[in-house]
Amino acid sequence: MKNIELNNRNNSLNLLRLIFAIMVLVGHCYFIPKFEYNLPQPVIYFITLALPLFFVVSGYLITASAIKNNFKSFMIKRFARIYPGYFVSVVMVFILFAPITYAIIYNGFSINGYLSLNPSPFDYLINGIFYNIFTPIGDMLVKLQINGWNTSTWTLFYEFLCYILIGIVITLLKKLKIKNFTTVIILLYLFMIFCSFIIPRPVNPPETELDELGCFFNFSSIFLGGSIVYLIKDKLIFNIKYLILSLIFCIIIMSILNYGYATSICAIPMTYIVLYLAINLKSPKFIQKNDISYGIYIYSWPIQTMLTGYYKFYNPNMNVFEFGIISLILSIVIGLLSWYLVEKPILTKVRSI
Repeated sequence: MKNIELNNRNNSLNLLRLIFAIMVLVGHCYFIPKFEYNLPQPVIYFITLALPLFFVVSGYLITASAIKNNFKSFMIKRFARIYPGYFVSVVMVFILFAPITYAIIYNGFSINGYLSLNPSPFDYLINGIFYNIFTPIGDMLVKLQINGWNTSTWTLFYEFLCYILIGIVITLLKKLKIKNFTTVIILLYLFMIFCSFIIPRPVNPPETELDELGCFFNFSSIFLGGSIVYLIKDKLIFNIKYLILSLIFCIIIMSILNYGYATSICAIPMTYIVLYLAINLKSPKFIQKNDISYGIYIYSWPIQTMLTGYYKFYNPNMNVFEFGIISLILSIVIGLLSWYLVEKPILTKVRSI
């Protein structure tokens, strides 16, 4: 099976990204409300692979976009894909999720009480718009023992840095009339892996500038792994033998190296695995045409924050299964609204740029 083109909609990439978003949501079901029951370590490790899997898919698809568009058009489209949805999610916390959480914690809602919190909802809104995602509203997050209203969006910064990186590199290669993109991207990939070994990424969101640098090296190396696969896609053969070899390689590396190192080294075989599944899995036409994974990803955290208030203050007998089902249903509903009302209309407008 050769010469597979995945830039059209006749594949299961949207389905896989939806699965990755749900994996993130499931992981947060244990992390946010702090249920006593913990998943087995191998299951937790598998769930945490959702982020690098997102990045390899981005590396594959965004490299195609960088090659086909000039830098200005490319960056406008990338900004339009990420920021409007994020912006609206911040506004939704301000007008919906935080007020409901306030009513749950304080046993009723008062507009004056809500607006008089310190830090105020407007502090959160202004800071959130400028991507300060850890700004609290009053002491609600302290009472819930949660570190932010939009914490899951911490990776968007590194996603956008990867866009800038590949956009600049491809643009320079075009201007210098260097046709061998693959060699340059492979060298950059190896450099990022080397840097990620020198400055490893933390397990949790970064707290220091060194942590941020480590995250950039890790995420960019994973992203570039996807880029390399795009550049050599015409030479690839997708069959079960190479799928098994890729899986074995990833399992071995992930068994002997820590998470950051392993995900960097396994970026290329992980991309192969994802593409094999995208080619061979059947996806509903609705999901092929509508990508709600981003909406689920950015809204699941504030939804689960709100549900944590309900769990802790009203229903302490709620179990992790109930918490997960409710948060998944709400996240899908809000994700659909985000796609149809925000993301899809904006993407349609910028498509011709």
